[in-house]
Amino acid sequence: MEAGGDPIEVEIWFDAVTAPYIRERRWHPTQTLLDHSGGEVTLKMTVRGINDLKRWVMGYGQGAKVLAPKELIDLVTREMSGMAIHYRSMKPNNEDCKLLK
Repeated sequence: MEAGGDPIEVEIWFDAVTAPYIRERRWHPTQTLLDHSGGEVTLKMTVRGINDLKRWVMGYGQGAKVLAPKELIDLVTREMSGMAIHYRSMKPNNEDCKLLK
């Protein structure tokens, strides 16, 4: 994770499928976990940079949702919007993705 900058409080919700992977290790010295009745978990921690965190959260796909801070929500939203543009612009039948022979 990044170092430097002002401390930022982060909250990330993980669905019941992803939650066991979050529970199995200590991600950050400041972390706390809030278990939910449906098997989900919310990870709370104080970090000093969110760019690496954005990439980490996105690695869990729809199994993760940033709840705070707004700055991190905005970073993830912009990244997802940019990715969606790439896929919307693809030609039918993946003609853009043909393998080279």
